[in-house]
Amino acid sequence: ENNGPTLAWIAGPAGAYTAKDHHFRSGQKIDKQVVLLNDTRRPQDFKVTWTAAVAGKEVGRGAEHGTLAVSETRFIPIEVIAPAVESGGKADGQITLTAMIGETTHQDTFAFRVFGEERSGKGQIAVVDPNGMTSKMLADLGYAIGAWDGESPLVVIGRNALKQDPTVSPKLEAWVRAGGRAVICAQDPQWMTQALGWRVCPKVSRRVFPMNSAITDGMDANDLRDWTGSSTLIEAYPEYSGDYPRGNERDQPYAGWHWGNRGGVSSAAIEKPHRSGWRPLLECEFDLAYTPLMELDYGKGRLLVCTLDLEDHVALDPAARRLAGRIIDYALRSPLSLRASKVVYLGGAEGREWLDKVGVAYQPSASLDASAGLLLIGPDATVDSAALTAYLEEGGKVFFLPRSQAQGWLGTSLKPAAAQFAGSLSATAWPEARGLSVSDLRWRSYLDTPPWLLSDGAEIGADGLVGRKVVGKGVAIFCQVDPDRFHADEKTYFRYTRWRSARAVAQLLANLGASFAADSRIFHPVDLWTADLDGAWQMKATLTLPPAGSDATAHADPGI
Repeated sequence: ENNGPTLAWIAGPAGAYTAKDHHFRSGQKIDKQVVLLNDTRRPQDFKVTWTAAVAGKEVGRGAEHGTLAVSETRFIPIEVIAPAVESGGKADGQITLTAMIGETTHQDTFAFRVFGEERSGKGQIAVVDPNGMTSKMLADLGYAIGAWDGESPLVVIGRNALKQDPTVSPKLEAWVRAGGRAVICAQDPQWMTQALGWRVCPKVSRRVFPMNSAITDGMDANDLRDWTGSSTLIEAYPEYSGDYPRGNERDQPYAGWHWGNRGGVSSAAIEKPHRSGWRPLLECEFDLAYTPLMELDYGKGRLLVCTLDLEDHVALDPAARRLAGRIIDYALRSPLSLRASKVVYLGGAEGREWLDKVGVAYQPSASLDASAGLLLIGPDATVDSAALTAYLEEGGKVFFLPRSQAQGWLGTSLKPAAAQFAGSLSATAWPEARGLSVSDLRWRSYLDTPPWLLSDGAEIGADGLVGRKVVGKGVAIFCQVDPDRFHADEKTYFRYTRWRSARAVAQLLANLGASFAADSRIFHPVDLWTADLDGAWQMKATLTLPPAGSDATAHADPGI
């Protein structure tokens, strides 16, 4: 139909007919257009009718008829006033078009949402914001803002503030470690790559997806796409000249030509760190492997990194405004999750090597240490069942490494998977599985030798890849996710799967209270890096050491 000689559809407003704006406030004018094309060799009569409805109730209609000249494009305005919606609520609407051009009938629909008035934010926030964009947004949301004096319950690091002031990072580390709460807003993507060792999506993300987080409760993917307005973190219309990163086709830029930032949601989505405690709260882009919002429980406090383009869209898009308020509210008031002060491993050398690859911090022990905040138990460990049960009943946490036999710990059973098992498309909602998604649990192919899966004796999640058992005040997590089983160095089609599996293991451990060597990296930005994925991915050839006498240390592995 789209390649026919005539066409009709619902487009954006005059001057921006490609705009996909679909969020409106009560009382706001909804401004769209009907576009009619006549590519036949003779004039064509047309007749257009459209209706707009919200929550099933008609709120507008229009009709027009006439004649389209040969090769004419006609724009017919659609104007509707969004009806009232209760405060804090939202209602779905739709514009429906029927157009007859000559003897051909065309139909189109455009879905939109109307949002009720959003409550103003409450609370005192300290801000480090040389550019002022983030401060303006927070004040617009209703928060009281001031200088960072060590007393405010939350500090917000504004757009590009880390890049512009290197003294902020070490100060921030002490603040969070002692129990402070902080939010870092979007920084320049190139700076984040070079200074923090993160891989950043080179494209503007216009579609983001919610995860199992309180922040997006009641929100869906339609609230997180094609925000009204244009993003400004990166250049909208770059000039490609001189020495710029190229793709595989001579002068074509890496990741393709960039033309405009309209409708952006995030201009710097970060690849979910693989071997660290970062927990994604939203996800997007290829394989859902990127996140524009993630949190890190560090010491006694919590740090959020938000690369959503909120500063550019909060004033224009009610969904962006709602999400911004929820993020700040969450950062201010959500319960903190303290890191375990002691993580102890029981088992042999194979399990230690497995944990070292994941990057988790632990200390080995020959016997069960009842003072540990988290026990890691290898498949070959010798542990007294009664002592283990007593530890759990008193509130202990246990993580069992993958096991390849029918009998598991604590009365659990395992069995080999079906021959064509390719991971799971079912992410569990357990507290210990926060931040996990289908992206982490699915595989890109089958294994020659099927893995062992949990089958009985515990709550079964992700089709047997994980299990959970509550004993008294404590909880045990059974992990059958094993990055080593894919042999991705030889079977390179499993490389992505090994990355995702390593991240899944790290996420489970972090949710239980474990810490990682890479967790402090954000507080010590330096100019490097080699990205530690599978094999050395050289990002920059040289390493700039910190100044003499500095407390910062240079690392050869960013633990991405």
